[in-house]
Amino acid sequence: MSERAAKEDWRPVTTRRWTRILPLSPAWLYLALSVAMTWPLAAALGARVPMGAGSDVWVHLWTFWWLKNALLNGWDPLFTPLLFHPTGVSLTSHNIAWLNFALWFPLQATFGNNAAYSLTFLLLFTLNAYAMYLLAAAYLRRRGAAWMAGLVYGFWPYTLSESDHPNMLTVAWLPLALLYVQRAVTRGAWRDSLLAALFLALLGISRWQLLIMAVPVLGLFLLYLLLAHRLAWRRQSWVALLRAGSAAILLMAPFALPVIHAQLTRPFADDLMVYEPSFSSDLLGYIIPHQRNLLWSSLASRLPERVQFGQEQVNFLGYGALALAGIGLAAGRRRAIFWLLMALALMILALGPRITIGGQAYPSLPTPYPLVEEGLLTRVVRRPHRYNVFLGLPIALLAGFGAAALRQRLGPRRTPPLLAALSLLILAESCLAPYPLTKTTLPDWYHRLAQEPEHFAILDLPIAPRQADKFYMYYQTHHGKPLVGGHVSRQPRETIIYMVNSPFLDDLLFRREMNPALLDVSRQLRYLADANVRYLILHKEFATEEQIEAWKDWLTVRPRYEDEETVVYTTTPRAGSDFERGPWLTGEIGLIRAGYGPSYRLQGDLVPVDVRWTAAGPPSADFDVCARLAGQDGTPWLLDCFAISPDWPTSRWQADEVVRGEFLIRIPPHQPPAAYELELLLRETGSQALAGQPVSLGPLVVAPLPRRFHPPTPGHAADLRLGDDIYLHGYDLARAETLRLTLYWQALRRMDRSYKVFVHLVDPATGAILAQHDAAPRQWRYPTTWWERGEIVDETIELPVEAEPDRPLLLLIGMYDELTGERLPVVGRSGERYKDNAFLLPLQSQD
Repeated sequence: MSERAAKEDWRPVTTRRWTRILPLSPAWLYLALSVAMTWPLAAALGARVPMGAGSDVWVHLWTFWWLKNALLNGWDPLFTPLLFHPTGVSLTSHNIAWLNFALWFPLQATFGNNAAYSLTFLLLFTLNAYAMYLLAAAYLRRRGAAWMAGLVYGFWPYTLSESDHPNMLTVAWLPLALLYVQRAVTRGAWRDSLLAALFLALLGISRWQLLIMAVPVLGLFLLYLLLAHRLAWRRQSWVALLRAGSAAILLMAPFALPVIHAQLTRPFADDLMVYEPSFSSDLLGYIIPHQRNLLWSSLASRLPERVQFGQEQVNFLGYGALALAGIGLAAGRRRAIFWLLMALALMILALGPRITIGGQAYPSLPTPYPLVEEGLLTRVVRRPHRYNVFLGLPIALLAGFGAAALRQRLGPRRTPPLLAALSLLILAESCLAPYPLTKTTLPDWYHRLAQEPEHFAILDLPIAPRQADKFYMYYQTHHGKPLVGGHVSRQPRETIIYMVNSPFLDDLLFRREMNPALLDVSRQLRYLADANVRYLILHKEFATEEQIEAWKDWLTVRPRYEDEETVVYTTTPRAGSDFERGPWLTGEIGLIRAGYGPSYRLQGDLVPVDVRWTAAGPPSADFDVCARLAGQDGTPWLLDCFAISPDWPTSRWQADEVVRGEFLIRIPPHQPPAAYELELLLRETGSQALAGQPVSLGPLVVAPLPRRFHPPTPGHAADLRLGDDIYLHGYDLARAETLRLTLYWQALRRMDRSYKVFVHLVDPATGAILAQHDAAPRQWRYPTTWWERGEIVDETIELPVEAEPDRPLLLLIGMYDELTGERLPVVGRSGERYKDNAFLLPLQSQD
């Protein structure tokens, strides 16, 4: 191709006088379509904003708000003290949409933050379409064809579906970069080189991932220029490219160097190179309508489940765009082949490391992606499906070729109606109506918070950096108080040091719960108060009802504020305003409240006791808490004593201390059945002396255990005495798939020792134990220390039997001291003593 032909190949499209009239400019038409394609966004400016599944909208709104305040107040825009209080956080690796901010900043002064954010969306879609129109007009030299190309690219389904990532919408710079790269190569003019550099820089500044994903497009385009235009081999062309590349690097350097420095010098809690190959495109997703596509949603919902695509991003290309692209290819345009190859290359990258068809992965079908999978740039892109954002560029140009071919075949009179119909089809297939929006509401509490003039921080709960914290950041744009948490794209590790150094915050950060084992409530809250964190705000929207109730119970004190959305607590609870003190056990230690389990219990039952402690001032000593039963005749029955707070002894308490206490007391198995008062009292840890006055928690009725005293009627008599305490009346024995042995014991007196029952199934030929049971009676549920004199206790023991049915076996039965392991002597009716202190029971086949 000659130099003159190459230059003419990219000459601007000629215009007529009427096309220069501003209201009829394609940009205005694209703007009108942007309003229609995002409806009802324009009708709800300020009240609603675009939002996807990831709620990143709140992060972008916060980022714009922060940048505005930083620039207007002379602060460092790349460091904020308002997140991850008290350390603050660097924003050098945060995903800042600088170009979106540049559009938003002048708009917010007139329309407000939220409305300006929505208007930015409309301008981005308009800009994307118009940029492609300019590229296609210069390349195809047909206004109708350029219009179709702009329509396809500007309202590309994948781009429309990225409502959660507005900086992924800023794709206008690539068509303009290609336009001026080609002009720089073919003409070598300084102006073209500088404009190419500007648009390349804008692409990177918009989002670094966009620049990386544009590399295959730019590389293939330059290769095309070198192969298609002989003049591209001239020294002048290479100088122009070098000039453009150098200028682009210089323009991006102020934005890129802080990011590179941060990545090289600072470890990240959420590493920059998080690679997510599972987010790849499904091959069928390109040709089968997505459930979000307006025109085909009804049909898509009736398809087999494996080909129902409902993920956030829409990969569907659209039949209208594909039809036009097919016409362009069929028309035999040689230049169209290049754009087809580019489209295939981008699709292959978007498919990721393995091909997926209808939700089924096929590892045996290789893709080239593994060749670049371990590369730095691939890991920055993170998700392979993101390459679809530029797939619209070659498809749009192929559609433009198709529109030009139709005009050539049908003529200028019949083409416009057809292109109008195809435009409507393309728009209908791309439309995600109603466009996903969310309300910009603010919990009532934050209006109150904004009125407090002092400088202090707050902690919003639950801590959830990937979801709820993004909402908290949006709320901050109204109240302006620092947050303990937050969300940034690449979080430095030092931001979580403050939280992991607190057991309370560490549990909330990693397990989303308040650990009930932490008893020192006010001590944990003081860690926050010492860092000037004034409030804890529990958000009912982001936690279950059970979680909220558990957190409120752990905090013990009354909330400062509560409505349907939030529950607010202070980090410095005070008696009188946040809780009531008393009754008092000593002059220094009292109760906030206390409770216990059911007031009707059996002998030997456990009674859970829940106590919330407070102090009037620093106690003079360390104390334990004791529980006792007071009879109606005034007789005290001491049950047990426990450390009030093992990790936070009372000698370290302060005034208005709030401490949780939970312990289990066991009613003695021989406690006389009666009605009692359950009391708490204190005991000095060192001297063991009781201190202060007892406090009654309430009545507790102790009922007798159901005991059996009438003689048993076992199937086999034993008449054995085990030591001085236990008598074995006999047993029942059944053998099937297991050996089922029921023993009938009798207590000869009350026992203060716990004995374990052993039953060993033994092979008499080898002495090997084939199966065994060793446990306190009734599987530890009824130890011998609970037995009453004369009580009959039966228990059933099952052992597996794996030997042949006719094989003789032995059962060895006895008891031994749980602490010492010493067996109780087994004595028969006639006084004979059994060997090894075990009763031998032959096991025959008929048993």
